Amino acid sequence: MASDGAKPSKKGRKQAAQAPAAQVTVKARRRHIERGRYSNAPVDRAAGGVVCHDGAVLVVHRPRYDDWSLPKGHLNRGESWEEAALREVREETGVRCAITSAPYPVSYLIASGVPKLVLFYAMAPTKVPKRLAGDPSEVDDVAWWDIADAVRALSYETEREACAALTISHLRRRSSAAG
Repeated sequence: MASDGAKPSKKGRKQAAQAPAAQVTVKARRRHIERGRYSNAPVDRAAGGVVCHDGAVLVVHRPRYDDWSLPKGHLNRGESWEEAALREVREETGVRCAITSAPYPVSYLIASGVPKLVLFYAMAPTKVPKRLAGDPSEVDDVAWWDIADAVRALSYETEREACAALTISHLRRRSSAAG
């Protein structure tokens, strides 16, 4: 800008008006790249497993909700999705597992209106205990259900879909081994 009191030219005013916006846009883009577009959005994050063994799926009954569900739970600070899924299955069922698939994402709104994202992984037990036992503060029953029964009778449509999608390869392996 001219310091002698003269008005800046039309071109000078246009450049001055554009400069701050361009800088803000670059900063906004940089933040988008560094943190992710929705990094500050409230999202309830959880992970769980579809544990298959001998044509059956591991399910839990949660008295708090009076539902039959796949084992799942919230991520702890600093924990990966995979670590959370394995930990939650172990805590809720007593079964130690290995992940055998890429995640199957499920999302829905919880009662507070916050979106919830759950990544389910297909899992195989590394050792099947004689007695299934989960954390009694969260789960009051743990059972092996036939895959078809689980796909039909789990309490939530999103979990029935995850169960169906993640058990397909297990069913294929069983049918090819039997044939």
